[in-house]
Amino acid sequence: MKLVAGLLVAGVVLLFGQGGAHAADPYPARPVKIVVTYPAGGTSDLIARLCAQILTDKLGKSFVVENRAGGGGNIGADYVAKSPPDGYTLLEGTFGPVTTATALSPNLPYAPAKDFAPIIVVADVANIVIVNPGLPAKSIPELIALSTARPGKLNMAIASLGGTPHLLAEMWKQKAGIDFAIIPYKGTSPALTDLISGQVDIDIEALPAVLPFVKSGKVRALAVAGNARVSQMPDLPTMAEVGYPDVAISAWHGLLAPAGTPKEIVQLINRTLATEFRTPAMREKLRELGADVVANTPEEMEAFLRAETARWAELIARVKIKID
Repeated sequence: MKLVAGLLVAGVVLLFGQGGAHAADPYPARPVKIVVTYPAGGTSDLIARLCAQILTDKLGKSFVVENRAGGGGNIGADYVAKSPPDGYTLLEGTFGPVTTATALSPNLPYAPAKDFAPIIVVADVANIVIVNPGLPAKSIPELIALSTARPGKLNMAIASLGGTPHLLAEMWKQKAGIDFAIIPYKGTSPALTDLISGQVDIDIEALPAVLPFVKSGKVRALAVAGNARVSQMPDLPTMAEVGYPDVAISAWHGLLAPAGTPKEIVQLINRTLATEFRTPAMREKLRELGADVVANTPEEMEAFLRAETARWAELIARVKIKID
């Protein structure tokens, strides 16, 4: 009888021991979701899919991209902020929903500084001022002259309220004293569609999204809204070169996890992506998209976000930009 009881106890211990071992399988043990806060086709989406492919190839489980657009990126960010901190839901984070959302939206349902664990800034992307090719303006001075001659008649597409293009547009309006209407869109693709069709006149978008349309002549590039010219269009001047040095913001793209995600998981994802993105082949691939590799550490990303949040909060208050 004692022998039978002992065998039963041993069986129970073995059963639970196996269950515990299963629960502690190395990460990732199942597919991982990377949430993109904007529609498919934009820069965030392109970089998220690169990250997903690298992580899938290197870690042996599927990393899938899910687009949750709306609210200037805040809807997708809020979803990730409230997800379990287990490493199976990640955020493709960028400027608006992570660094400026708090200053722009007083009733924001999440707190970026508290609700996310930084993983890595993958890349930095230049913004480009573009216009419909039918517009009789082939330079920034000509566009300003046209706006002055047609006060309130020109309009600008904005793919995300509170994002880099929106802040650039508001800064530019103040610095140049020009008057054009801002038309908000839910992402880069619909904004570009209406620019190409002539429904809107001006747009500011990240280089990777606009480069094919510039090359095909579907849109006309007027300037780089950044601190340096881009190698893909070396003849394109910066806004500083045409008299507006303050109209310059580059868009960063990276990954974050819900706060409380185990540091081991954060470090694993960081090492995997940083190693791959620093290779010459991947640097060239991103360069072709119009992005420069950053590939920093979680600690460096945290310090960067803290500084950026303070910097743009001051600007937003000064320019008095608000999102209802």
